[in-house]
Amino acid sequence: MCSSDPDGFFRTRALAFEAFPEVFEKRGSKPPTQHPNRGTADYDGWTSLIRELGCNDPERMRQIVRWTVREAVLAYLKLLQQAALEHHRTNLLVWASRTAFGGGVKPPDVPKILQP
Repeated sequence: MCSSDPDGFFRTRALAFEAFPEVFEKRGSKPPTQHPNRGTADYDGWTSLIRELGCNDPERMRQIVRWTVREAVLAYLKLLQQAALEHHRTNLLVWASRTAFGGGVKPPDVPKILQP
């Protein structure tokens, strides 16, 4: 006789629906609740950093866990600098377009994380 859910498919599916509402909710419904860590990996207070460095790739995350804390933090700092640079470049484009026709807006400041 067959079990009603032999592989736990429906239980796993229900857990996924609950954990990732923004993936399964209809467009235009309420905004999703923020869930900082919904993966199965748990690295105490380092999970977000390791997940970010590993680009959400579990194999890569297992490699990163073996790094020294200093190397991981340096790599994370580089990611933050890249994100800040991209944001600053966007701000510069917006500034340039606003001042192209004589606007007197001062350029955006370079983010502190990018300053020498």
